[in-house]
Amino acid sequence: MQFSFDASQRAQKIFVLGGTGFIGFAVVRRLAELGFQNVWCLYRDQDKRERMFSSTDTSSITFLQGDVSQGDVLRKGIEEAAIVLNASGVATGWGDKGTFWDVNVRAAQGICGMIREMGAATHFLHITSASVYGFSQDEKTEESPVVVSDPFYTASKADIHSWLRAEIARERPFPITVLAPTIVWGPGDQIYIPGLMLMLKAGQMIYFKDAEPVDMVHIDDLVDAVLLCFFNEKAYNEEYIISGPTRFAFEPYIAKIAEFAGLPTAGRRVPVGLALGMASVAQVTARVVNLFRPSYQPSTTRLQVLLLSTPIRASIEKARKRLGYAPEIDFVKGIDSTKGYIQQLKGMLG
Repeated sequence: MQFSFDASQRAQKIFVLGGTGFIGFAVVRRLAELGFQNVWCLYRDQDKRERMFSSTDTSSITFLQGDVSQGDVLRKGIEEAAIVLNASGVATGWGDKGTFWDVNVRAAQGICGMIREMGAATHFLHITSASVYGFSQDEKTEESPVVVSDPFYTASKADIHSWLRAEIARERPFPITVLAPTIVWGPGDQIYIPGLMLMLKAGQMIYFKDAEPVDMVHIDDLVDAVLLCFFNEKAYNEEYIISGPTRFAFEPYIAKIAEFAGLPTAGRRVPVGLALGMASVAQVTARVVNLFRPSYQPSTTRLQVLLLSTPIRASIEKARKRLGYAPEIDFVKGIDSTKGYIQQLKGMLG
């Protein structure tokens, strides 16, 4: 998709939180390529930042080291920003509950509070997840109720999603946009691809006999959706579901990951229902073990099984009609884009 931002727009300050995460990095890199001159990027790890941006012209990027809990750092990034994009978040199926709420909920609430206190007209864009609409056969739209499917990830995402819906419905001096993408895939993925590679390497991969094709969006299509919201009043105080042109099953995706990484693909096949039951047992066991070993994680969670096997059935008609969103990258078009990244990860994972 082609974008024609004018000189005044490219000169505006854009602040991206989670700038070394999968989505944040892709947005920052695209903004640099499009000639934006005042991009600010919040990151935590210096080595990771240097590695990820090694092939990017960073002359137009101001890096802020810190995290979403540091108010002084956030204020520096928000000050005079035309757009603040919150692409940060905890995106695992297990962990410390307080961390999920600190990062996924309270950080966004704090940003909105800061923008309000500053009296700015800053456009706040927040990346949430289409999983908040739940996993069922009925088609999900932006009017669908929020559903909690696990006690950590979707619970925290549902909490902030509901809070932002309420903020959108009330009067305030700045606009908000909530983008709810389905599973994001492609080069740079820091969750699915590394996790699947480790399972393949360990011979622990489990496939689901009756898994359905799931809703996916390639990272380049998602970045297009983000940019369609920039300086666009049709995005103001709206919620948009973002997905790809087609659904596809995880098994062929995993097979390609194995092929590109030179890893074996053999794995057990179990019904989704059985896998969900096994995950429930693993989670109950993990809760008990966590009393003595807080860092212990279950081998699999119900959320992981749902994400890998069950479609969200999300409609992108609103984004098509109002934003002009037109996703182009399906499995066939996009799979080769992951090859170099997967081979790079293989070297890093050992």
